[in-house]
Amino acid sequence: MIKRILIVDDAPVTLTMAKQQAEKEGYVVYVAGNGKEGLKIVRSKKIDLVITDVVMPVMDGVDFFNALKSDPSTMHIPVIVITDSMVIQESFRALGVNDFLAKPFDGSVLIERIQRIKKLELGPHRHGKVVIIGAGTNDGVLEMRRLLEKNGCSVVLSSNGVDSIAKVLRVVPHIVLIDVMLTDVSAKEVIKALRSFIKLQDMKILVYTFLSPEKMFNVEAVEQLKDSKNACMDAGGTDYIGRFSALTFIDSMHKYWIHE
Repeated sequence: MIKRILIVDDAPVTLTMAKQQAEKEGYVVYVAGNGKEGLKIVRSKKIDLVITDVVMPVMDGVDFFNALKSDPSTMHIPVIVITDSMVIQESFRALGVNDFLAKPFDGSVLIERIQRIKKLELGPHRHGKVVIIGAGTNDGVLEMRRLLEKNGCSVVLSSNGVDSIAKVLRVVPHIVLIDVMLTDVSAKEVIKALRSFIKLQDMKILVYTFLSPEKMFNVEAVEQLKDSKNACMDAGGTDYIGRFSALTFIDSMHKYWIHE
């Protein structure tokens, strides 16, 4: 549950406004003027959510975010980044940032963003919580998310295997969807790591692929897919649901839903 929030920004006006608005909603709020100060607070307080600007002196938001995610004791903390640059947003999104705020923002927008993060922790939607682990936020992953949310799921995206473990541990979803052909680390290793945690041993882990129809006729590609799929199943995967198709995806998910 989110109780303690850290806001990092070098603009005093932004810090004051954001702190006052969050405190009105009952949150305990800490503030810092740069990433270095923010790290000291994160490491000394039990912070549940970080909201950070990008361009700051001493330590900017990029280095601050990387420091958070490289430390096992803080890598699970959700992060909202303050930026109105679409290029920067896409870069951070690929790294696993949870949400964004564009300056100037008012108190209502700030609280709405915090509420979004809280929804992921308060429990399942109609069909449960789902973490999608894909090789970046490509069109297939985004379409998968759209279909799941349309059918009552709460969805969290993870752009790579390394980032995924922290997100799954934080969200503890009912279902994990993992791309069999992850590039940064094998899907098999991610599944093995997830299954090593007692609280995740009964979680459904479904393996899928975005392999194009053309490559389905390539013998080498098909053999590689088969080997990767079998390795995932041996590591603790629940099921292999095949190549993602918007037409059949929801039907293939029905037996895994959390029903009311």
